[in-house]
Amino acid sequence: MRALARSAHVLTEHIDANSNETFLATATEWENLRKLVALLNYRPAPQSSASTTLALLAAEGISGTFDKGFGVKSKPDDGSAPVIFETLEAIDLDADLNALRAADWNRSTATLAQSGDIVTFPLAAALEGSSVGDVGVLACMNTFVAVSLAGLAPDALQLKLHNPAPGWPAQPSLADTTLWLTARSRRAPKVSGQNVVSLPPGGIPVADGSVLMWYQGGNWQAARVEASEGSRIVLDRNGPSAGTEVFLALEAHRQRYTIDDDGHEENRIVLPLEADRQSGALFTPGLVRVGEASVQTVSDAHDYLASPGYYWLYYTTGDQLLDSVSYASQLSVELSGKAESLSTGDLLVVEDQDGEYSAAHLESLDAGADSVQLELTPSPVNAALLQGNFRHRLRPAGFDRNTASIMDGDYNIRLQSLPASLKPGRRVIVSDGARARQALVTQVDRAANRIRLQPPAEGFAAWNTLIYGNAVAAGHGETAREKVLGSGDATLGNQTFELKADDLSHIADPAFAQGVRADIEVRVDDRQWLQVYSLGDSGPEDHHYAVALLENGNASLSFGDGTHGRRLPTGNNNVRVRYRRGAGLVGNLSPAGWSRRSAATPGSMLSCSRCPPAAAMTGKIPPPCGTMPRPRP
Repeated sequence: MRALARSAHVLTEHIDANSNETFLATATEWENLRKLVALLNYRPAPQSSASTTLALLAAEGISGTFDKGFGVKSKPDDGSAPVIFETLEAIDLDADLNALRAADWNRSTATLAQSGDIVTFPLAAALEGSSVGDVGVLACMNTFVAVSLAGLAPDALQLKLHNPAPGWPAQPSLADTTLWLTARSRRAPKVSGQNVVSLPPGGIPVADGSVLMWYQGGNWQAARVEASEGSRIVLDRNGPSAGTEVFLALEAHRQRYTIDDDGHEENRIVLPLEADRQSGALFTPGLVRVGEASVQTVSDAHDYLASPGYYWLYYTTGDQLLDSVSYASQLSVELSGKAESLSTGDLLVVEDQDGEYSAAHLESLDAGADSVQLELTPSPVNAALLQGNFRHRLRPAGFDRNTASIMDGDYNIRLQSLPASLKPGRRVIVSDGARARQALVTQVDRAANRIRLQPPAEGFAAWNTLIYGNAVAAGHGETAREKVLGSGDATLGNQTFELKADDLSHIADPAFAQGVRADIEVRVDDRQWLQVYSLGDSGPEDHHYAVALLENGNASLSFGDGTHGRRLPTGNNNVRVRYRRGAGLVGNLSPAGWSRRSAATPGSMLSCSRCPPAAAMTGKIPPPCGTMPRPRP
């Protein structure tokens, strides 16, 4: 009875176990489960292999076809094993497509904030070596204006505009604005202006307040000297033209004379005879000309004016000739000494006699032995001080950042340059450094240098976005050396071989129900056979094989039976296989893990998967190593 009970128990347990293995919901054995789902034309999904798109950077001048199979690997800082990816397709490589930029990517569309005569100038970094009151020049395109520093903060300057020209823009563009600030050179020029004349150097010194006379336009004229600096003389009115002879005036004072024997007295101004002085060159203290008709001859030695209403008058003689005028209306600026830090093209701040500032451009300079002549635009009037050789040359913060969208309203991108090799259908990577997106070039307008991408590059700004045109699909895994899978036997149907690779790489393929297929290449007698999802749809002459995963993680390769798929031909070790290994979560790297040099992972870099670290990519294609694909010209 005891033996019967035991036998019944074992038998019922065995029957129950077998029964469980025939139902999908209760099966526990891998092989039974695989056979059950195969009845539904389904196979267990393989473990995924990570995939990505890589941007290749070709050396300058390089172009040609780059075969698939180029391997790159990460170099983790934590010492873990590198992860290897290989390119999955050939690519037409062109150095001109390395990194494309949008047109005007480095030109800001913003303007300087301005309120009245105060402009806010944003700073990229705190400014040192300047203080409130410093002067400078603010330039925008072809216009410029003198400014003084009205306020200083770590992130911005407050600049006061001085005498802006009519062409100064109401909203200066950040992209076109430059500031020169804090002059290191301060030099007082010689006097200049409409009333300034120059006499040849080395002549008779002319004192301030003296009177000069010259004959021009049929009359004698006179002007008082307001200031004299060497050969330059400032007059109180418009002076003589260049080439005119200039005389220094003499003074004749009124005296009291007894004019007859009766003792009558009279005020007289005694003058040299007309033959001894310049006839008609007589002027009152107010420089009003006196006619010669008023002059009388008193003796053979002197002439006189009787009872004049003033105490003296001015006259001149031939002996008082100073020289001929070298320059009239002397508007050019002249400095004593050497040019020092000045050079053509400089911008200067000009301070006039009234303390007003203006800006000028140094067009040219002519250096002499002891002075230098400057040609300024605009030509200053009454310049008292020139300031230049500025300590700082500043661009406003963000001047080179076009923060506008990389796309226009029609989803087009206008490029800085459009290489001839960029054509519709090209895969690209759009990246701003923080994120990246794969896209496809759908339209190319060469006349306007514009392209259109799908999907559109929404959310990307022009200033920091690069479009990598040498983009190629890559997948996790490393190609193993070709190996013999086995020998074919035409007398057998459905020959099956086990490929011992528990981390077989898979790549995307929409023709397979699971969306991926094993990255395997099978050659029989040097002919490549085609991998299919199932041999059920294969014809008797189709060179097809199917791949199924086994419980131990290896793969089973099945061939046809002559009805569904062709049988293998008979041969000795004539079935050979090449495959890639690499799968699982280890391939899920962060984007920084694949950068050539990343701030997030400073040690990470790309390198050939079969080369030593010295072959790491540094912006150029590494030298071919025998196992890497070579670019074909």
